[in-house]
Amino acid sequence: DAWREEAHRQLMLALVYSGQRTAALAQYKTCRQILEKELDVPPSAETTALYERIRAMGSSPRHNLPAPSTSLIGRQEELDCLHGWMADPHARLLTIAGPGGAGKTRLALHLAWDYLDDFLEGVWFVSLAPVVKNEGLAVPIAAALSFQFPHHDRPEKQLLEYLRGKEMLLVLDNMEHLLSEQNLAFLADLLAQAPGVKLLVTSRERLNLRAETLLNLDGLPCDNLPVAGNPSSSGQERPPRLSPAVELFTARARQVQANFDPARHKRVLEQLCRAVDGLPLAIELAASWVQVMEVADILAQVEQHPDWLTARWRDQLPRHRSLLRVFEHSWRLLTPREQEAYLCLSVFRGEFTAEAARAVAGAGLSLLARLVDKSLLRHKDGRYAAHPLLVQFAAGKLAGRPALYEQAKHRHARYYGDFTRQLEPVLLGGGLEKGLQRVRPELDDLRLAWQTAVENRDVHLINNLADSFMQIFDMFGLYREIRDMAVRAIQALEGRIDPRQREDALALGRAYGLSAAFHFRLGDYEQALAHGQTSLSLIAPFQPDVAYGHSLIYTGAAAYGLGEKGQAIAYWQRGAEAYRSAGSIWGETVANANLAEGTLSQEKPVEAEQYASRAYTLARRINNAELMAVALQILAVVALQQGNFEQATARGEQAVALHRQVGHRAHVANALAILARIDAARGDTQQALARLEESIVILRLLGNRLYLHQRLLELGQLAMKVGRQEMAEAALREVAEEADSAGETDIALEARGLLAELHR
Repeated sequence: DAWREEAHRQLMLALVYSGQRTAALAQYKTCRQILEKELDVPPSAETTALYERIRAMGSSPRHNLPAPSTSLIGRQEELDCLHGWMADPHARLLTIAGPGGAGKTRLALHLAWDYLDDFLEGVWFVSLAPVVKNEGLAVPIAAALSFQFPHHDRPEKQLLEYLRGKEMLLVLDNMEHLLSEQNLAFLADLLAQAPGVKLLVTSRERLNLRAETLLNLDGLPCDNLPVAGNPSSSGQERPPRLSPAVELFTARARQVQANFDPARHKRVLEQLCRAVDGLPLAIELAASWVQVMEVADILAQVEQHPDWLTARWRDQLPRHRSLLRVFEHSWRLLTPREQEAYLCLSVFRGEFTAEAARAVAGAGLSLLARLVDKSLLRHKDGRYAAHPLLVQFAAGKLAGRPALYEQAKHRHARYYGDFTRQLEPVLLGGGLEKGLQRVRPELDDLRLAWQTAVENRDVHLINNLADSFMQIFDMFGLYREIRDMAVRAIQALEGRIDPRQREDALALGRAYGLSAAFHFRLGDYEQALAHGQTSLSLIAPFQPDVAYGHSLIYTGAAAYGLGEKGQAIAYWQRGAEAYRSAGSIWGETVANANLAEGTLSQEKPVEAEQYASRAYTLARRINNAELMAVALQILAVVALQQGNFEQATARGEQAVALHRQVGHRAHVANALAILARIDAARGDTQQALARLEESIVILRLLGNRLYLHQRLLELGQLAMKVGRQEMAEAALREVAEEADSAGETDIALEARGLLAELHR
């Protein structure tokens, strides 16, 4: 129907949006001619108003957007989300929220330039950074639009009246300091009264209006990306594609050093970008220094002094000339209560739970939510975290308040002491896997809690932490680290506490016990034995206590490593009794498993089977998969010695499966070695060699020298037997040299004897 004005208006708009303004104006004239000829009426006021708006487009500015001076890098995913929002006619308010320096303004401007022709009255950028805190929005918006208020009364109402029939995109930049009730009410009124206006807001804090769609902007990804497809024409694999963070650094670095080659600095660049968590401003500031500093030196400065990052560009906005200024702006927007809580939260070494935040900083859920809204915390999968540079910034401020700092550290350490104490039944009972999942993200904070306990000689806290630490660090294979932590505790406590007091004696005894345990794991049996015996002398007057059982187990293990098998068994028998007295089924299970292994090495298979069966029964009682697997390993060896290969294999494979399920890599390695012995006895030497090699790889990663040397010796022996001379030579030579330096004389002599035989 040629006389339908609505269709003519739609066509006029379609022509305008496709860039054909002249054709749109011509369409109005066509509509007018048809109406006059067919109906003898002029176009309606609505159609004429649309014509006037289109005609005005040619005589007035369409935008005031500043031209970008640099390229936008690494934000394609976010741009896709923003384009989807722009295409939704019902979406009216979008806030790009994120910490200072995340690139919110740059992203908003990039989007705004893409939509210059999509709004009849254009796209307008309103810089709110210069506006004084909590002033009104009407004046700066009107200034950006070149709108003159007819009179001075009620500017908000006049601006709403002006915008009522307009179709435009308003970019309100840096609004975080203007979130007063009055300003938010004005924006709500604008959305209600000017349906053709869309608002794109950048802010460090969300607006919390019902119409708001939120896009949280984090740092750029820092890990390089694999390249899909075939190798290059030379046949070599294509190098990985630069991560967005490294790509941004490279682009900015080449502005000051044209020949900058990211391949020369690959690892350091990745470290640097991760150190700033991909924050674009931090990356750009760092890149501006490549003309006068090596990338490694820039990284060192960033890690030690994040506030060192300053701009070297004269045209940079003052608020972006240093990270310190950026962070100070966010800091000043916090209430005193939020500031104090945020300072205390900076003691965490990584992510933390709401429960931990409440205990350490007194921060409840509502306060945490406010910090998330202000882009000072991130929340994901039930845990909170701050940007690492913000953590350093807050930690610097906290150091200036020593009383608050000590209070926060004390609360932090106490919380993790209670955390490990409560987790101990899970770790030692049937929920080891679940317990380790809970521990893994807390590991850095557990280290800090131990450091605090040692520095303050807090014997109560050391007693809370030590037993769980023995299990946790053993499971994660962190032998050297926990040995050193134990030695530092001994040095801090020795001569400075009263060993006649129960808690003092137990704390120092536990530190010696930890040291014994991990000196043993690392093959230093003499030191392990000495520290184990010292531990026993300290704890003995105050038993029953589970710590006494722990020390007996590792003192016995040290004796076993030194070849004193009878002495080791005596220690372990006392350990089983100590654990029974202390009511520890877990400990009694460990003692019986050790006794089974010890008696088996003494060629007492009947006793070994009895001890192993008891260990298995006890482990099942507490549903401890790890200890069930240890018992099954020994029962597998007993079955092997009895010639029952089928039963031996079944028990060995079940042990490996349980160890893998739990994630105890050292025990996986030992169980694989047992299966290798069974395979060799059955004549499947290829399978046996493969299992031994897998076991050796695991033990190398863990640094467990005792078991590694035993496996290398077994590999050498088996390789000799099947004629794999090179494999045998390499394994035996390594174990001979390593065992000599470790003082494992018997193993070294055996390896040298086999080498001599190999060369004959």
